[in-house]
Amino acid sequence: MVKRHYRLWLLFVIGILAFGAAMLLARWSRPRSQPPPAPDRPAPAEYSYYIIIEQETGRTITYVSVPVTVGDEYLTSENKMYVVTRVVGNKAYARLK
Repeated sequence: MVKRHYRLWLLFVIGILAFGAAMLLARWSRPRSQPPPAPDRPAPAEYSYYIIIEQETGRTITYVSVPVTVGDEYLTSENKMYVVTRVVGNKAYARLK
């Protein structure tokens, strides 16, 4: 009877050790995390609003409350599409597409 308990405990300990070894092996074989890539362009400064100005005439197209970056597009209520060509401070200059 004593031998039977000894064998069960031995099996239990071997199982725990095998499980631990498997977990360590899985952790070591996992690929290492890479740092995130550097952004292509610097993050724009945050302003409470941005003014989108027509590049050719200097006319104010609209005010927006989201950050504006070069390449952004804006569709007016007259169905005209503008593309932002440069941003200086909170002023974004756009040309008609």
